[in-house]
Amino acid sequence: MSPGHFKNAYLSYNQQAYFGKLIVPQILIPFRPIARICRSTNCLGPPAPNPARSRSGLFRLPSSVLDLVRNHVAINSSKSGNRQLASAITFPRLSTCIFSNARFCSQEVRDRGPLWDAKQKQTHRLRDKMSRVEDHQITEKGKKSPSVPKPSSSVVLISPTNQVLLLHRVQTSTSFPSAHVFPGGNVSEFHDGRAPEPNEPGRHVDGPAYRLAAIRETFEESGIALAHTSSGRLLELSEQDRETGRKLIHSGKVPFRQWLSEKGGTPDVDGLIPFTRWITPIGPPKRFTTQMYLYFLPTASRVLDRTPLSSTEETLIPTPTPDGGVEHTAAQFLPPQKWIELASSGKIIMFPPQFFLLSMVAQFLKPSPSLSISELEQQRAQLREFARGGDPLWSEVCISPAALIGKLGDGRTVMALDNPGEGLEKKGRRGTKEYVIITEFSKGGPRRLQLKTRKEVMQDLKDDVKNSGTAYSHHLQHIQTKNTREKL
Repeated sequence: MSPGHFKNAYLSYNQQAYFGKLIVPQILIPFRPIARICRSTNCLGPPAPNPARSRSGLFRLPSSVLDLVRNHVAINSSKSGNRQLASAITFPRLSTCIFSNARFCSQEVRDRGPLWDAKQKQTHRLRDKMSRVEDHQITEKGKKSPSVPKPSSSVVLISPTNQVLLLHRVQTSTSFPSAHVFPGGNVSEFHDGRAPEPNEPGRHVDGPAYRLAAIRETFEESGIALAHTSSGRLLELSEQDRETGRKLIHSGKVPFRQWLSEKGGTPDVDGLIPFTRWITPIGPPKRFTTQMYLYFLPTASRVLDRTPLSSTEETLIPTPTPDGGVEHTAAQFLPPQKWIELASSGKIIMFPPQFFLLSMVAQFLKPSPSLSISELEQQRAQLREFARGGDPLWSEVCISPAALIGKLGDGRTVMALDNPGEGLEKKGRRGTKEYVIITEFSKGGPRRLQLKTRKEVMQDLKDDVKNSGTAYSHHLQHIQTKNTREKL
């Protein structure tokens, strides 16, 4: 739609309408292309309206709608039955303009750029969460293309007793509601630095932004600071400093690295061991490219006589105060095998990445109250050696789960883990062909998860064919055909 079509029209934003994170007063803006009103990083503010045209009453009544969720601006005519006259797609990354309250925008306001200094820190989290232009490209057939996976990080945090931390997400969460997850979250340019763009080679590779995001999110969500002092010791914080820091960082009032430096700490990025990357398959509206890490908290200096391992009481964590509510209700360290049993029995919701990594870790970490420090360290050494090996290396394994066959007789689905996703197979990235995850996808989330090798699944299907005739023969034939093609 060219500006000439509505040369005399004015765009009227309603009182209290959101524009970015700020409430915009009712103003009249001559309708022009979005790029003209919001010119990348040099917002000029609203041009002065023509009084003669505004008195004409053409669009004097509030009629235009700004919808950042749908990234859509529409012009409606109040005089013709609220009929839409025109619409345009906005550029979400350019939608954080600040307009003057006055009808005429002074040169001083224009020189300030798109964000005033006083508001810059308050809006950075919104910008990080907003979708990009490429997230909403329309294909030739008119269908919306798959969303671009957002860069994120997560940490398998090992306690001094070789237990693993999981956080219980709230039911109202927009991502993985009610599930038990590792601490982690999206990369923030404000806190962590710029993550590689989707078309850059480092987008799906371990890097500084991913590592810093993993440490920051762990601190925000659990209160545990993976940082060391100048002497190399783990940074110790008072309860007041810890909770104040979590709120400041979560709200974006101070950069994470700056706050940590003021407390005498440095992020322990070298202590993170990359341990697979997971990319959300095409389909869900929210997709992530998540770098997973292992991190070992220091062991104690004495024989451990902590809380019995059978305890299921969750330790409540201080409630953060993000926009919109609470992210997690509780945090708990448990042996990895205990988490696996809870997920397999359907008592908790757990997604394939967490279940797979816990299954790998459980092969080596078998905590017990009677273990000595040397025995705990021996378990850790074996896990470190495993995580740094593999073919392909576990640090380079990239997994985008996909259904291998149709549903089994018990209603569960077999998920293959060999596809790296995002066309990365052409770039030499691989998943793991040895394992599959069997799960039931219920409305609340994955249930009754089980990790098996492909050989075990093949044998199970063969046994089913023998016992029930041809009930599973089509599944078996599908897997055999797929394996033959892969060998060729």
